[in-house]
Amino acid sequence: MRWAGGLFVAALLLGGLLLADDDAGQYFPRDYDQSKAAFRHACVNTPGCVADSFAVTYSAPAGQDLTIDTALIAGGEGSADSPRNQRLLILQSGIHGPEAFGGAAVQRLLFDKHLPKLRRAGFDVLMIHAVNPWGFKNLRRVDGNNVDLNRNFSAGDPTLPYSHINKDYPGLRYLAEQQTPVGGVWWQSFLLDLRTFLAYAGHGFDPAYIGNGLHAGQYAAPDGFEFGGSVPAQQTRFWNERIKPIMARYTGEIVFLDLHTGLGPANTLTVFSGEGWAPARIAALRSFVAGIGEPGIRMQAPSESSYQTSGDVIDFAPTLRPAAPVTAVTLEWGTLGEGTIPSRVSNTRMILEHQAHFHGCATQAVCDEVHRDFVDMFNPDDATFRASLIREADVFLSHLETVPPDALTGAATD
Repeated sequence: MRWAGGLFVAALLLGGLLLADDDAGQYFPRDYDQSKAAFRHACVNTPGCVADSFAVTYSAPAGQDLTIDTALIAGGEGSADSPRNQRLLILQSGIHGPEAFGGAAVQRLLFDKHLPKLRRAGFDVLMIHAVNPWGFKNLRRVDGNNVDLNRNFSAGDPTLPYSHINKDYPGLRYLAEQQTPVGGVWWQSFLLDLRTFLAYAGHGFDPAYIGNGLHAGQYAAPDGFEFGGSVPAQQTRFWNERIKPIMARYTGEIVFLDLHTGLGPANTLTVFSGEGWAPARIAALRSFVAGIGEPGIRMQAPSESSYQTSGDVIDFAPTLRPAAPVTAVTLEWGTLGEGTIPSRVSNTRMILEHQAHFHGCATQAVCDEVHRDFVDMFNPDDATFRASLIREADVFLSHLETVPPDALTGAATD
């Protein structure tokens, strides 16, 4: 295809990571700027693709050109105002900064391979590149105001989630908010692991205590760990001004895939349903995932997780079109693995990154090590991980291309 060749040339000129065609590493960008340029170029060279850009600004660092970019492939005559199909597929990447590498890889795979098949299957396609561009650019999970954007969206009551009280966080602040520079990474990691285990044991070895306390989102400490914000972030305005009008053009189902990396078994794709789904709706999603027939893909409901988040974008997106079905799910590729030890490693790396950002390190070498460990949780430089992500994304999208319209519509309306 003409546009696929154009994307290859653009990436070459930009100095991106280009490997052999059969190597999954070619899909992964080098950094935010190269990824944004390649995404824009792919849209320009795709017939019928309409590009848009939404600027976001923060006080620091100054001078960064940060945008949320979208690509809508819809109208048959090159106009997105007249949908060719009645179903819409939305893929969003990068709500947590370093997770944007994997999300951008899936979007490039869709551009390169799946776009014609999805269109023939009755889907128009909307891709949202780097919804947290500050986090992608600066390799932080949060945005430029220390807000975890996936704890910030208000689904229903406008006072929520900002008035939500995380009852377990106050008892864990001594762990999550270290107030000194990071010293030796090994020693501080050991101390954090030990203190976290003691807190875990002190609450009856209940994994929900640590999970909810540290990761469900908290709204009391702006400089704290996994702060969900006190007001809607710029991304809420982006969704209301740019995405909601597009969603309103469709009378059929909308499928929204929010792309993540980090959580879950290593080299495995977990499909998470949203909060408050009826049992029949969850069963329909399980049936869809089981029908893929891929051992590396599983489905999980919120009740099966060790913690439940508030302010999640997949709970917010369906509220923008309440009169018609929206099936919004999270796709998350695991990196470190599941279980007690991987969970402790994940907690420790995230806490040390937070500490280094706010309080610095004993030496630059220590900060570099903290940074490498943190980014490696979400974008490991590992051929097995990258191959698994591309393979599982490929089979997931291929299966979506075969599903009749009423299958996911039924799941969303039960």
